[in-house]
Amino acid sequence: MTLPAPTSRRSVLKSIALLTGSLAAAPVVAACGGGGGDRASAKTLTVMNWDPPTGTPWNDAFEKFTAKTGIQIKIQYTPTMTNYWAKTRALLGSGDPPDLMRVDDDNIPNYGATGQLTDLATYLKRDKLDRSAYFPAVYDMGRQADGTVPAWSVGIQPRVIFYNRTMFEKAGVELPPTTWTSDGWTWDDFLDRARRLTKQGQWGAAIVQDTGYEVLHPVNNGGDGPFSADGKRFTLAGPEGLDAVQRVADLTCAAHVQPDWASLKQDQRSNQMFVAGQLAMVEATSTFTSYASQNVKNFDWDIAPIPAMKQQMTYGSQLTWCIPKRAANPDGAWELLRFLSEGEGAENFARTNYFVPGARKAAALLKPGDKPPAHVSLFVDAADKSVLPGKIKGAEGAKNIYRPVLDDVYNCKTKAADALPPLRTKVEQAMRGSS
Repeated sequence: MTLPAPTSRRSVLKSIALLTGSLAAAPVVAACGGGGGDRASAKTLTVMNWDPPTGTPWNDAFEKFTAKTGIQIKIQYTPTMTNYWAKTRALLGSGDPPDLMRVDDDNIPNYGATGQLTDLATYLKRDKLDRSAYFPAVYDMGRQADGTVPAWSVGIQPRVIFYNRTMFEKAGVELPPTTWTSDGWTWDDFLDRARRLTKQGQWGAAIVQDTGYEVLHPVNNGGDGPFSADGKRFTLAGPEGLDAVQRVADLTCAAHVQPDWASLKQDQRSNQMFVAGQLAMVEATSTFTSYASQNVKNFDWDIAPIPAMKQQMTYGSQLTWCIPKRAANPDGAWELLRFLSEGEGAENFARTNYFVPGARKAAALLKPGDKPPAHVSLFVDAADKSVLPGKIKGAEGAKNIYRPVLDDVYNCKTKAADALPPLRTKVEQAMRGSS
């Protein structure tokens, strides 16, 4: 899940032109989707993104792409504080969409079902991309049940445990493992350490930050995440899902090692508590690395695997993009995607530890630097251990039904087993796109 579920926001669109930016990729051939255009005549790409056009590795990669290909990139910057989803739908239905659009990975089935996206399976076949050269969860992110590929992921931001190493050492608590192993690192081991590190003004752990755990922990508990793989059942209300939800809630409600939900819902609160030395462990995506590197001043920190339940997987936010059928330069857009996921652009992201590129060769460039984390290779392991959620066209509507009820579970007002099963029929109707 790349973004939180949309709330009511007003639509804003700012177009910011970038005159430089680009790098290497496969040569462009005749157009394979609507819109037409070739390298000789199409020297501009319009790219819609919610990340700022300056001050991030995206800008550096775009500049390298332009330098390599001569294709200028014009950024349509639409912050997520606006209704990015409504803007996406509106532009897909227009006669002049961007050439390349960043999309929330949760919404790919919905967008794909509109018939307004280029099926990238044509490009994958044409370029003979080898699935084994990519992390499976990344390569398969956009592929739908009918075999179409309406979107492509250039990389993944996997979830790991960030921990305050100095706090562990001062308390005499054994450190988490440095490799992806369950040896000494089960959920019970994690909970034991969290208890021993909780005291007045200091919390042992924080798990509930975003909605990714709804997939991650139920899957590790032997379930399917919120929805069954066939898209028919609300499996979060099944035994494995209910148990996993309650385990996370009980970090606050029973074990008292996690801050209360009202505090965690405050924007960036768990991040702020970690860098202030008030939180021993926090589950977060790899993007937290940048924030921690800039803001931690008085302690050493590192990363560890997700603790194991019945299995030890993780779940990552993915950097997914689509090419509208009406794009003016679809071939140039695909060239840029190749560049970002496996070319010099991918190397740019790997060398800055911004995210794990989809191609294994580029991901191998992630290396520890002068600052923590020392075990950066765990991000690559996490990319290989990442799972994919069920691809449900009605996921957004279904989540809008059950997520408000989860607040009562997190706030210790009710148990998951009492709150979620009564929603089963309504949620499953929403999953099918009915009410």
